Amino acid sequence: MNKLFTLLSLAFVLMTLTACTSVAQTAALPTPSTQPRTIQDPILLRGWSRLNSLTDPVQLWDGRTPSGHELAQYVLEHDIPIIWNTQNVCGGNACSKQYCQGDVCSHQTDGLPGIEPIYIRTNLSDPSKEEENLNELVSVLAHEIYHYSEPYGPLKDTLYEEYNAYYVSAQVSRQIWTNFEGYNPLQPACLIKWFSDTHLLDGYQNQGLKTYPANMVPTVDTSSTTCQPNGSNIEQANLTKSPTCTLNPDGNVSCQFPPAPTPAPEYQVKCEKDANGLVGCETIWLKDVGASARSSAYPNRQVPPTQAGRSTHRGWGYCTSGRCPGR
Repeated sequence: MNKLFTLLSLAFVLMTLTACTSVAQTAALPTPSTQPRTIQDPILLRGWSRLNSLTDPVQLWDGRTPSGHELAQYVLEHDIPIIWNTQNVCGGNACSKQYCQGDVCSHQTDGLPGIEPIYIRTNLSDPSKEEENLNELVSVLAHEIYHYSEPYGPLKDTLYEEYNAYYVSAQVSRQIWTNFEGYNPLQPACLIKWFSDTHLLDGYQNQGLKTYPANMVPTVDTSSTTCQPNGSNIEQANLTKSPTCTLNPDGNVSCQFPPAPTPAPEYQVKCEKDANGLVGCETIWLKDVGASARSSAYPNRQVPPTQAGRSTHRGWGYCTSGRCPGR
């Protein structure tokens, strides 16, 4: 009897645990009540759901650890609309509008109730490419929601916030489109160098973005005025050398890039003039060059690529004092 009672008790406990596990698993699954009512498009909703499922934290240099799940939940908790950018806001890119007074900004609709939506670029809306575009859509959502969450307060955008938005979106979605290794954004020279190496610096500086939000200035590392790559090979050919930067009290930095080296000449032109004023010239190519480079030497002539050495072309004609390269 005792054995039977024990077996029955054990079976009851197992059934209870199984039921609890089933309930817990069911509760973890997305349901209409846990999805944002502010996202109506099924592709955007799928992108949000994928973002919501990504729980691994992303470690930022300033100690913050956002995750895809946290960003998705921010949309849910704050009823943020997410729509396709069919209105061509921000030139058709993904963005959200801010309304600012001084350096204090808000996503509240200007003079109207409600909040501004997050606009997603429409090239990701093709249903036939939904699966192909899903990771990129997750990346774009993470980037824009990170901005919308005002991680440094209700302030104007800065280069530092932009860097972290790019980094978070790349890590969350695994869409690693550029090198982040070794660029410490709390070192001004590294932050500027990253934007320069990714060819984004001019565009953001033309928008008048400050470098750092005011509340991050005390944590900026001013011990080095150049970028220390922390063992990463970011001083590569085709990338800029490190600028020298100093931090200003207002959160901006002053930087000086080293001068670009003067490219070695590709060719020399040697000319001779005879007694009648006729000039013969030949081009001596100093290195292998393509057709485009040769075309720059002869702008009005279609020319093939050539190897280093003397050109077979030899031009003759009358020479005046302003046009004779050999005079």
